[in-house]
Amino acid sequence: MAMEEIYNRNIHVVFDCVIPFINDRNSLSLICRKSCDIEGKTRQHVTVDTHYATSPSRFCQRFPLIRSLTLHGTPEVDDHHVVFITPWVQQITSSLYLLNSVCFQTLFLSDSDIQLLAQTRGKQLRVIELSQCAGFSTLGLFHIGKYCNNLRDLCLFHNKIDENGENWLRELGSRNTVIEKLNFQGVNFDIKDLVNVAKNCSRLVSVKIDCCDFIHLVEFFWYAVNLEEFGGGEFSDDHKDEYNYSFKLPDSLKHLMMRISPRCDVKIVVPFAHLITELNCEDGFLIGSDDFRELIKSCCNLKVLYTTAQIMDQGLRDISIYCKKLRKLYVGKPGGMVSHVGVNYLAEQCVELECLHTDTVEMTNEVLSNIGKHMKKLKEFKMLLLYTDDFPLDIGFRSLFIGCDKLEKLDVYFETRGVGLSNEGLGYIGKYGCNLRHLTLGLNVGESDEGLVELAKGCPKLQYFETVGCDFSKEAFCHNPTILWPNPLSLWPNM
Repeated sequence: MAMEEIYNRNIHVVFDCVIPFINDRNSLSLICRKSCDIEGKTRQHVTVDTHYATSPSRFCQRFPLIRSLTLHGTPEVDDHHVVFITPWVQQITSSLYLLNSVCFQTLFLSDSDIQLLAQTRGKQLRVIELSQCAGFSTLGLFHIGKYCNNLRDLCLFHNKIDENGENWLRELGSRNTVIEKLNFQGVNFDIKDLVNVAKNCSRLVSVKIDCCDFIHLVEFFWYAVNLEEFGGGEFSDDHKDEYNYSFKLPDSLKHLMMRISPRCDVKIVVPFAHLITELNCEDGFLIGSDDFRELIKSCCNLKVLYTTAQIMDQGLRDISIYCKKLRKLYVGKPGGMVSHVGVNYLAEQCVELECLHTDTVEMTNEVLSNIGKHMKKLKEFKMLLLYTDDFPLDIGFRSLFIGCDKLEKLDVYFETRGVGLSNEGLGYIGKYGCNLRHLTLGLNVGESDEGLVELAKGCPKLQYFETVGCDFSKEAFCHNPTILWPNPLSLWPNM
């Protein structure tokens, strides 16, 4: 018996040293019962799809010491697809004593579920995220504010919440002094309660709310002196003179998400633009205006920008000239046109870009080659192409992959009449996509199954592969084992 105890103790010591370096913990748990037991007891975070999961009690036996739990439901919560979370809440509140972070996504969550979770685990919980859930009201949020006094991060994202008059934000602000991140977009609130949160919580660094006129947020910004991220503000002409005298953003602010409306005067933000490193203006109407371009010219420290195609090629030219530190750029589709001309400006001057998402009306092989020539740090590239005369773009993508040897993620969609990428182009992706891990091919990519075969000969690190509207047969996926080797892929052929 003594020898067995020594053996077990040594096994635990060895696993404690080795487990931090193991990426595939699922495979580790399949070696033997001992490895399965130790792997389960050393796991700190688990994500569960409630449709395929075992019973809550069996789960808690398998992972008794986890600190973070994410539960997924259906893609959309409606009357026909409802996953009730009550059995899970009852089990985790009685079994998982170290749990300090919970995330519920697309689930049916009642007020009593939230009350039970808050009353039993409120003092331990540091993070609560409710995303696209339904079934609860502001009463449930009131219980979070009342019992979760040590909460650091509260995220309420796109939930269906019933309003019953409970002032949950006031309760949160009066009882919690350590909250750091608040995201309650889509939830009604009183601006005075938000100000009270800022007064009592000196650690507050991130707030995201529904669209609110900046003039009503003056007092909030006055108290939120450590705020680094804010989303949900807009300017209007009704208070234009008041902005000039009273409006001031915190000196610590780095990330700003605001609405660009027809009556917006973005010049008010210009004096603070040098502070901003991340700017989100996707929700707007006048992104292509001269005032907005003036704002971009002042964002000399900008590293991340979300915008729409309304910015036009001239806007991309301004970005390439004045935003030399830009690392990530997301250009959405609605309401404008960006072409290969604007993308070429970026390719030649924004050489620090690591991520580029763009919807373009036209693209050429030459511009793609320029991306490969200049953007040596590019890791993620997504393009939706609406039109091109220079097809297929095989040569351009070959040059892009040769030059951008760090590229890990590629999403391309061609809404064109001709073939955007031929079988030869897919072969180039396979040959030169040495570091590619994520690949999505959509519409007018490939001419036959031969293209898929050529692609499968390379891409040794590929982990996720999705096709949308491509001319590949199901047999091509089933009869080409090289697509699944050497790495098991997440395959999503959409025929």
